[in-house]
Amino acid sequence: YNIFGLLAAGGTIVFAEGGGRNDPRAWTDAILKNRVTVWNSVPAQMQLLLDDAGGHRLPGLRQIMLSGDWIPVSQPGQISTLAP
Repeated sequence: YNIFGLLAAGGTIVFAEGGGRNDPRAWTDAILKNRVTVWNSVPAQMQLLLDDAGGHRLPGLRQIMLSGDWIPVSQPGQISTLAP
């Protein structure tokens, strides 16, 4: 569903370029460059992005889906600061 459902609905999957798959700043760059509107990950990966967004805001993100683990109580507030 995460891959084929998205593609069947006309979406695009974006990955960070080069060796950036483990670099939160590369994720931020990919989000901004590709005008990403939906983020889907585990809460721990989102926390890495929040901790190292490089001062960038991500206003284009319209929907953030987190699953697979518990969501820290403070995380929604942090997300709203990064992506209002």
